[in-house]
Amino acid sequence: MTTLVEIKNKKVFFYGLGLETRSLIDFLCQNEYLKTVDFFDQQEVTADFAVPLNVCSERDLLDYDIVFKSPGVSRYSPLIQQAIAAGVQVLSPNQLFFELNQSIKICITGSKGKSTFSKLIFELLEACDMKVILGGNIGVPLMNLVSEKSDLAVIELSSYQLADLTIAPEYAILTSLFPEHFNWHLSEANYFQDKLSIFTNAKNKYASIGLEDKLRSFSDIVFAKDLTNQLGLDISKSYFQAQHLSAALNLCLTVLEELFRKKQRNILEYKDTIQAVISGFEPLPHRLELVYENTSYKIINDSISTTQESALVALAGQERKQTVLILGGFDRKLSYQNLISELQKDPPAMVICLPETGERIYEAIKEDCNVVYVESLEEAVKSATVQLESMGKGVMLFSPGASSYNCFRNFIQRGEHFKELIKEISIPALQ
Repeated sequence: MTTLVEIKNKKVFFYGLGLETRSLIDFLCQNEYLKTVDFFDQQEVTADFAVPLNVCSERDLLDYDIVFKSPGVSRYSPLIQQAIAAGVQVLSPNQLFFELNQSIKICITGSKGKSTFSKLIFELLEACDMKVILGGNIGVPLMNLVSEKSDLAVIELSSYQLADLTIAPEYAILTSLFPEHFNWHLSEANYFQDKLSIFTNAKNKYASIGLEDKLRSFSDIVFAKDLTNQLGLDISKSYFQAQHLSAALNLCLTVLEELFRKKQRNILEYKDTIQAVISGFEPLPHRLELVYENTSYKIINDSISTTQESALVALAGQERKQTVLILGGFDRKLSYQNLISELQKDPPAMVICLPETGERIYEAIKEDCNVVYVESLEEAVKSATVQLESMGKGVMLFSPGASSYNCFRNFIQRGEHFKELIKEISIPALQ
């Protein structure tokens, strides 16, 4: 924890000038807490701050009192660990938001589903006449919102962000938990520890059904209730039909019920409003995003999928024998055994494997599945198109189950490229 007074009287360094760090710098400059912006970034930086930029070397941070670190820089890197050992305060650019903004904090994390959950609970609260703001990992830097007056703040937090934060939110919510991001956290133990730190000082703790075994060390977690059925809500034609999405909805409603109770409201009184939000919910891009649909074909962009678990969830929502699955991406040495076993046991119509993880998967399933290995997403879409046309109907599911960094800047660029390729496909029924 730190204070504005400390910042004004100490040497401050900025490691990485991403969106969150720039937002913090703007705030500090506007309030005259900085005379220069001393920083290091691996990229060439142009910025228009109210004070001069001072480009430093990476190791200069060891000479400072406080380092605000971009979440993209691992807390476990040797240099950051050396700084921490030397007594340097290494902080998240978001730390001051939690100290200065007075709204009730609803913090959400999870290996999968945190963005959808954050958007859903924000829209539900707003529709139910709550004054609420939304920010964090979902794309809005928290320091952009620090001066906003609201009753509630819905905050999505990644494991990278949580590792650098000291927080005590009124509500802490975990949507899912499985191994991820070993390149940043270095181990499964570090990843779980950082992810679960959201609960450390939280007043109210919530989690999805199915996480009971992983959360046995916490005695006061409330697990999601089946409020969809209890409230008589209809999700049959909504985005939340799939099992994992209906589970997320129930978790959201469980938190909402408690928020209403504390405000002396009855959730039943808002049933029609809740139903309208669910029925009209627009999913975030690249998350089981329906790119195209007609009576014969469906094409789904799930570029956000970066693990075997997320690919399995995407596959579970489709009719297996009618699905052409495109998967593969940057190899972070995660296990794919569960996905491989599932594909061997119940193969889709076709599996199309991409570098790099696709090589491993291809070799493991080539005797059991209709599978091909291709070198590019362009080739994958062409192969999937030919297969769909031969089938006469079916689903093209792009759920890579791996990071994008071997070919793309991030999952967004990968997903947008996939959608551009889809616009060019030549299945006659789609013309």
